[in-house]
Amino acid sequence: MKSIGKTILLGVGVSLFAISAQADDQPGDNYISLMGTAIKTDSDRFLDDGIEGGVAKIGGIINDNWNAEFEIGALDLDWDAPGGRETDQLYIGFNALNVYNRDGSFQPYFLGGLGLVNNSFAGPKRDDTNLYTNLGVGAFVPIFDDAVKLR
Repeated sequence: MKSIGKTILLGVGVSLFAISAQADDQPGDNYISLMGTAIKTDSDRFLDDGIEGGVAKIGGIINDNWNAEFEIGALDLDWDAPGGRETDQLYIGFNALNVYNRDGSFQPYFLGGLGLVNNSFAGPKRDDTNLYTNLGVGAFVPIFDDAVKLR
C-alpha cells in the first residue's frame, strides 16, 4: 500500500511542474493540490502518530465563487498495541469549494464533498468499502504571482 500511495503522489507531483502559470484565476483554469496527512490520536485508539499518508487533488475553477475537485488519497495506519495490526485506507472523492475574495491575498473557502473509502485490515484479513463525507473550511494564500498557493 505504501508504494501505491507514494507512486500516485509522485506522479501528480511531477505533473505539477508541467502546468503553465497564469496571472489570475479564471473559470476553466485547473490546479493540483498535494497534501500530507498527519495523525495525532488519543491513547484509546492504539494508533501510531505522525505523517501517515497523503492526498492529491485535481480541481478546476467553475466561476468566481466555485471550484470542483477530484481527490485520491491513501493512509497507512499502524496499530501501537500488542499484536499490532495494520490498516490501509485508499479513498477517492469529489469536493465542491465555495471560494470568497478570489482576487485577494487571502481566499477563504467552505468545502463539501462525498467519496468512497476502502479499508484493508491486516490480521484477520478483512476489507470493506464505505461512503464518506467532507465538510471543512480553509483558505488559499497566493505566492509567486498567484502561480502557486498555500492551502
